[in-house]
Amino acid sequence: MQPSPGLYNDGVVAGLDFLLVELARRDMTAVLVLGNTWPFTGGFAQYVAWATGKEIPYPPPAEGGNWDAFQQFVKDFFGSAEARALHAAHVRYVVGRTNAISGVAYRDDPTIMAWELANEPRGEGHYDEYHAWVQRTAALIKSLDPNHLVTIGSEGT
Repeated sequence: MQPSPGLYNDGVVAGLDFLLVELARRDMTAVLVLGNTWPFTGGFAQYVAWATGKEIPYPPPAEGGNWDAFQQFVKDFFGSAEARALHAAHVRYVVGRTNAISGVAYRDDPTIMAWELANEPRGEGHYDEYHAWVQRTAALIKSLDPNHLVTIGSEGT
């Protein structure tokens, strides 16, 4: 959605609006995920790269890759105030959006069942920062949208 901080791909954003309209037409609901730790989608690694100016150490898929280096890089998201601020701005943008097709504010759209903080967030090495991030981000979402559920998105504790 975001090729650079605060700059959104209009086609992708319009696609999300269209998806929500089509889901509503089919009486379906969605859980919208606001971040991730995966190498193929940007996510927290991209926020760390933007905040630090460092290149993301993507694991080369054909060779099995160096997953440890990538995971170490991603977990720095929770320890970086700047990376977390970039993500918080993204949360404000998405949760505060009004659908350009339906005219319905996302906060009022019954098609959205829940906001998920992230797909499988991992806070290894930054547990205190991770738990604080969960609390802050959930509170931010609820301040913008008291109408929907908020999920952590974690696989475990």
